[in-house]
Amino acid sequence: MELKLYNQEIKMLERKIERLREGINSENEQDLNNKLCELDEVKRAKELKKMELYYQAMLKLKATDFESQVKFKI
Repeated sequence: MELKLYNQEIKMLERKIERLREGINSENEQDLNNKLCELDEVKRAKELKKMELYYQAMLKLKATDFESQVKFKI
């Protein structure tokens, strides 16, 4: 369930990136710089969400994989 929510958030951020890219084409230089900064922030947020998703998945695998827990003495 949580993984679906994270995937939805990532997709939302990707759509926001696309909208920002489209908006960049028709702006003056100051607005362009602002849009580029906003785009960078959204990209960072997307990467953070993706890393958080990977981390949560790893924790769940670690918690449910008894064989690995025994093998690696976790």
